[in-house]
Amino acid sequence: MAAASTMSSDDRNTMIRGMVQRLADRLKAQPNDGEGWSRLARAYRVLGETDKAAEAEANAKRYGADTTAAPAAGAVPPGMPDPATMTPEQRSATVKSLLAQFQAAAEKEPGKPEGWARLAQAYEATGDVAKTREAWAKAVAAAPDDAQINLAYARVLLPSDGGHPPPAFFTALRVVLKSSPNNPQALWYLGLDAAENGRKAEAKDLWGRLLPLLPEGSDDRKELEGRLKALGS
Repeated sequence: MAAASTMSSDDRNTMIRGMVQRLADRLKAQPNDGEGWSRLARAYRVLGETDKAAEAEANAKRYGADTTAAPAAGAVPPGMPDPATMTPEQRSATVKSLLAQFQAAAEKEPGKPEGWARLAQAYEATGDVAKTREAWAKAVAAAPDDAQINLAYARVLLPSDGGHPPPAFFTALRVVLKSSPNNPQALWYLGLDAAENGRKAEAKDLWGRLLPLLPEGSDDRKELEGRLKALGS
């Protein structure tokens, strides 16, 4: 929330609308979710899009949601101005409300990775790295063999300061490699882990598979060729 409160109004507007659009896209694909339509209607009212809010409320009623119920605790009341004109306090409240809605939706169906993935993407938009990683971890727990979810989890586990990634990073990439044997990120980082831990044969195999995927004469290819040479025969 501290990170979100320091965003520019344009960044917050883009983030909020992106979160709302993801919910709308999910409901379009899976419309039989009255509570989801109700959440979308409240979000559209927050954004001042009354026509879309009315349409979402109609769908909420169609699928059995009680649209007369009071909003959940912490929800932003209807009629809030467009995010571009909100005060920092209003924007922060809007972000908190939308995050709470995504959190509640994910916790309602913890076995479905889609909810955790949406929550992770929302937290990533606010800059909350710890919460992003936690949500992706739960998405992985719900779908341990999903290559795309594991790749997303690995991406957020990679330290921004160049430090050594945690074991979960390599576990995720092994899942990716099993599904996508030529994934460059998986081949590179798993090869690096093997080389650093004395598993030369494994490193040679992984990097040998990566080498032809790199453009001739590129800096990346030259570096990899040097690392392979350093491993010896």
